[in-house]
Amino acid sequence: MLFRRRPYDIVLEAVHYGPDGRTIEWARGYERLFSHYSDRRIFTRQDLIRALRQGKRIAVGQRKPQMGNQFDIQGTVTLAPHGSDLWLTIQGATPEAERELAGVPQL
Repeated sequence: MLFRRRPYDIVLEAVHYGPDGRTIEWARGYERLFSHYSDRRIFTRQDLIRALRQGKRIAVGQRKPQMGNQFDIQGTVTLAPHGSDLWLTIQGATPEAERELAGVPQL
């Protein structure tokens, strides 16, 4: 029997870092609304942390051209301890990363 994974609730395509250059201020991406994804949206860092704590699935990826609801997914976003704070990281990334969501395109 084939089990289909639940689709991602949010797919991020780029991030913008704060003045410290290490933590994100906001990210640009798409949110799943019923069976389709929204137009581009801006998500604050707190929006993303809240969504993860609510059990929503977040990924990093790019929308496939001319294929509105399909994405090339690079990784799944998780919360990971970093010193005395929690950072947004890509699952499997090294814990010594210099910044949150390292490797995601910047705005």
